[in-house]
Amino acid sequence: MYSLDQLLAPPPLSALLSLILISGLDGLGLLFLRASGLLAFNHHDTVRSSETLRWQAVVIGAMLVAAVMFPLVLLGVATRSLMRATAAMLLLIGTVQLFCTLRDGASLMTRLRQWLAQDRWTRSAILVLLLGMFLLALGPVTNADALDYHIGAAIAMLNNNGMPGHDEWFHSRFAGNGEVLNALGLSVGAEQFGALLQFASLTGIVGLMLPALGRSTIQEATGSRLIVLAALSSPVLLFLVSAPKPQLWPIAMTTLGFALMAHPSVDLLDKHALWKRFALVSALCMSASQAKFNFLLGGGIVGVLALYTMLRRRQLLAAVPIGAALAGLIMLPPLAWKAHTYGATLLESLLSPLPGHLPGTDRMIAFARNNPDFASAFPFPLSIVLPSSAGSITTVLGIGWVLFFWCRIEPAARSRAAAATVLLAIVTTAIAAPPSARMYLEPYFWGLFLCSLHAGASTLKVPAAVRWGIWLQVCGFGLACWFGALTLFPGALSDTCRTQVMQRSANGFSLMRWADQVLPVDAVLLNGHRSMALAPRRAFDYSWTNYTDPSSEEASRYLSSLKAAGVNYILLPDRSLAQLPLSGCFGRVFAGPGPGRMVSRNPLNQGAPYDAWILEFHSDQLPGCAQHPMPATAVPAGADQLPGSSQSKLTGKAEAKP
Repeated sequence: MYSLDQLLAPPPLSALLSLILISGLDGLGLLFLRASGLLAFNHHDTVRSSETLRWQAVVIGAMLVAAVMFPLVLLGVATRSLMRATAAMLLLIGTVQLFCTLRDGASLMTRLRQWLAQDRWTRSAILVLLLGMFLLALGPVTNADALDYHIGAAIAMLNNNGMPGHDEWFHSRFAGNGEVLNALGLSVGAEQFGALLQFASLTGIVGLMLPALGRSTIQEATGSRLIVLAALSSPVLLFLVSAPKPQLWPIAMTTLGFALMAHPSVDLLDKHALWKRFALVSALCMSASQAKFNFLLGGGIVGVLALYTMLRRRQLLAAVPIGAALAGLIMLPPLAWKAHTYGATLLESLLSPLPGHLPGTDRMIAFARNNPDFASAFPFPLSIVLPSSAGSITTVLGIGWVLFFWCRIEPAARSRAAAATVLLAIVTTAIAAPPSARMYLEPYFWGLFLCSLHAGASTLKVPAAVRWGIWLQVCGFGLACWFGALTLFPGALSDTCRTQVMQRSANGFSLMRWADQVLPVDAVLLNGHRSMALAPRRAFDYSWTNYTDPSSEEASRYLSSLKAAGVNYILLPDRSLAQLPLSGCFGRVFAGPGPGRMVSRNPLNQGAPYDAWILEFHSDQLPGCAQHPMPATAVPAGADQLPGSSQSKLTGKAEAKP
């Protein structure tokens, strides 16, 4: 099984399985919180504090599963049967959890009505936004990055019983424990599991701030409701919550870790309770760092805050062995695997997203560090706050940041350290990370949580223009969210609807359907399109040629892989064939032109149609043919004048903006 479509359960069973798996993570996380005695968040308000931490059960459950399964994947023993057995266990827990929830349905509805009655407008808006994003997450996978490696690498894990192992597929080397969770869902055909995990993570983040709505006075509630609305209506969430891209889950882990150390209750814990909280925060931060490389920064900064807290409470000697033990369990296995696989040191494996200095990887990293989500017409930092076009609305943070200017932090050492943590995260992100809005979501949520702790009438009085601005953002976000939900959610209901949604919104879907129709069953494909998860045959990535000259000596490692695999066809969308790398290995035209069109989930961000070609590929002539250009007789009529010639169109990179 090499394609996403070949793995999935038919709709709507796929969505149902995804929901039960999320319920299973919720049940597992809740069992852990209860067994560890961590459910009490604030000794002065046990009921509200328990409800607050209760929102984090899915996040913690996913952390526990990933901590076990990720090392097994690295060892190459996580077979598809083992993945399915683990998923079956979660399905069993989830079924019991759902049954208990539905059994108390009448009580839950009563509590919901009471909750809405206290602040009808704000809480109704929260429910409308959450419901819209929930339906959005139930849609099929259409995100370009997800169809490349977030899902593509997960499929490779199931096929290989371990990590993808393709050196030339640079993007697959970014895969971490988030992709392991995606593979777990796909093992039972649950397409929406990854996106629903991101949605559940968002509810966990917002759940940390929701208790602030229970303020006792109207003035205090005004500031608190703005914080919650600002957290929920950041436009970039539309991009993240609807995709199995492990971004909101690690952000939820670092935000929970920050909240546990910034909350006043940390000063009231006895030493044993403080040890347990420090252990949980350490596990959260370390797990986040293994989901995606950029969360090493956020997790590390929260880890420093946790160590400072232990030092202030004179418990540093206890913190060191706790942190070391967890590092050995969570961080050492992937670091050791990278060091062994790519000939790197442990330190390089920790500090580099692609350790080992394989040919082209350094150039790719340099490009990625300066590559925003879209070409903004505004200078940084306006580019991450305000959209420069209608097609880039979902790549900005919005105006919620303005609340920070009216938030005053109490003078306690704990609060000052937390505020310094937020500032440090902003500065280091500006220095080290690409100028993209999603890179700033961590300090954004941390800052909003910190404001929610001090959102009384004296500390968060904002002008009427700010209040109206945030409400306008909420309205615009809600309209866009529900438009997306109505556009994508039908894909969860039937095969016919899913096909229509994918053809309209998933870049490469129609092209790969065509490739599936024309390619032989035993074809081994060199894929020039980003959507590796949709490739209908065994496929190797072609985009490494953007960073490495195939005719150079350094490319021999990749050429050997292609030759050993017996690659015999190449898919080429939208380029002058005679000018392409490896053109000397191209044979006759096997099929084409095929139907290609740049599409995305954003109807304001669609591209023009293009032709694609499938050619025979003579990998048996490698490496010799990599030194020669393509013979003129092999160029199909009209193919040397294909519209567009940018590398972004070759790889589909332009579709990275939603």
